[in-house]
Amino acid sequence: MALTAFNAANKDVGQFKVEANKLSTTLANAKHEEKIQTAYETMMINHVNKNRKEDKPNGIFRYKNTVWYVNKDGKKQMVQFPTPPCARATNGIHPANFEDETVKKLYLDNDDSSKACKAPAYQGMGDPSLFAKCKCNGVVDPKNQGASCGKWGAATKAWCFVSSECLYPKALADREDAGQVPSYSKAMQDCKEEANGLPQKGKKP
Repeated sequence: MALTAFNAANKDVGQFKVEANKLSTTLANAKHEEKIQTAYETMMINHVNKNRKEDKPNGIFRYKNTVWYVNKDGKKQMVQFPTPPCARATNGIHPANFEDETVKKLYLDNDDSSKACKAPAYQGMGDPSLFAKCKCNGVVDPKNQGASCGKWGAATKAWCFVSSECLYPKALADREDAGQVPSYSKAMQDCKEEANGLPQKGKKP
């Protein structure tokens, strides 16, 4: 009788140990899977955040007698030793539009200047505000037109007068409506309201 009870107790203990081992294995697997899931989520978050940082437009431009390189962080660096390829740099963009690179990186040496000159020309089309002296400057023609951005005269697109020193490609010596362009001026084609600069002298179109 006692032996039978002892054997039954041993059997129960054995079954308990089997179940305990199964439970322990299950818990260990769960913890391992949780670690894998956490690592995967961390990796995905880092990947998404990394991809959120987009490269800014980069390239070379000229202003007066200097050549500048805008890097992928949107910061400018002076090309101290321009090579012939730098001749294709976009002309007339004002350096003040871009933040300076750190002092140690601001001035490019011979090697880095050569590399920068192989970069594409900075794309300034569509944004005349990047260019020096390209805001509507209040000058008018004999009919009191062109002071601010608007469809003056017979023009089908908005325009205004800007300085003749504006080098934006759409600042032209001729007007769409063949009207007169005052001395020391150009007609900025396809201007936008934010191009308005000085207080206006002319009437509103």
